[in-house]
Amino acid sequence: MRCLFASATPRCSNRALKKFLEVPLRPMDLRDMKGNDRQHIRAAVEQLTARTARSYRAFASQILKRNLDRETAAQLVPLESICKSEFERCVALTEMVDPYLQQPESDKVCDVGSTLSSEISDGEGVDKALEFSEDAQDSVQTRFIDLLEGLRPRENLLDVAVNEKCINSPDVNYWIYCFCRRRVSWRVIHEHLLHLVGPGRFGPIIRVDPCVASLLQHAGMVVIDLYTRVVQAAHGGSLAITVEERPNLFTTLPAGQLATSSITVSPTARPGCGPQAQPSDVVRSVEGHLAYVFREIIKNACVALMSKATDMELKVYFATNDTHVIVDVVDTADGVSLEVAGKFWQFGWSTNTSLCQLISGFGLGLPVSKVYMDLWNGRIDIYTTPGSGTTVRVTFPKAPVEVLLPEMSAPW
Repeated sequence: MRCLFASATPRCSNRALKKFLEVPLRPMDLRDMKGNDRQHIRAAVEQLTARTARSYRAFASQILKRNLDRETAAQLVPLESICKSEFERCVALTEMVDPYLQQPESDKVCDVGSTLSSEISDGEGVDKALEFSEDAQDSVQTRFIDLLEGLRPRENLLDVAVNEKCINSPDVNYWIYCFCRRRVSWRVIHEHLLHLVGPGRFGPIIRVDPCVASLLQHAGMVVIDLYTRVVQAAHGGSLAITVEERPNLFTTLPAGQLATSSITVSPTARPGCGPQAQPSDVVRSVEGHLAYVFREIIKNACVALMSKATDMELKVYFATNDTHVIVDVVDTADGVSLEVAGKFWQFGWSTNTSLCQLISGFGLGLPVSKVYMDLWNGRIDIYTTPGSGTTVRVTFPKAPVEVLLPEMSAPW
């Protein structure tokens, strides 16, 4: 049945879409993004628009046309509408960026408490954002920031995109993965732009840590709190999580058999195409990315233990060298089935019971964690020993540089 997508001409011209689809994507380097150098604003706006164009264009994918029936396609129409609106607003930003940057530096320090409407809900709002006369030049910054802030998502797009069809279709799951990865990189650039234009109002998106110990301890505390609040009354017992540094992780593999790895599941990076990791005295990351990965892996280990023990203890080990960090999360449950291990990376796939879902969620943790790791040239490896337990190993660079999806090999 014919897909519903890409049937309408975007309100902004096809010429604008073509223009930004032809803009080469530039990998983000977290070392360059730490701070608030305003010289990056013009390039960041262009990259934001180029990535939005690709997300919008993805709805013309042959994957969707081949695999979605009319009912399932209709469920994604709101997602396409959101991307279309975002692209229109990003095009508006590109037209405003030069007037914004041409203002005297003293005029660029705005009163962060004074705002125009930060919500532009339709094309008319975009047009109005561009209609400023010479008498209103002093409001260019306010309008620019309001338009940029209005791009902040107001809903979780995975709630819209992930459904039974994508669980059962590897092709649609692949499409969801690519869409999510583009979306994550878009969000990083967008939040970084907000910090560049309003550092007193919007916090930095790049964080710097001397090591990962505090991140791991915080993730453990979050899981313990979640277990105490929503599971303990029904399950009983207790949960303890210990974090310990073990430098020998770089020279030893976890016990058991490698059940699955995030880098062996499509899409995979071509060998040698990722940036070479550079030495760093600190660990740089995007705010929330490592915290999410650590929390989800610790939650999964907790769920595995719940079927075997009442009083549970998890071990978390980490090691750091000049270029990389390794984290091992170890449980002593029954291990994982090699027959289903490859499905761990599918959006929406889960074997959890209703009780486990209270703490582990609904099949998004590992797929999203794969997105984060793939984006920054990291990996997640799952080792298991049947009847004895599982070790999930996370490896990532201390100074990440974005790994771009290979556009030429994408099936749309």
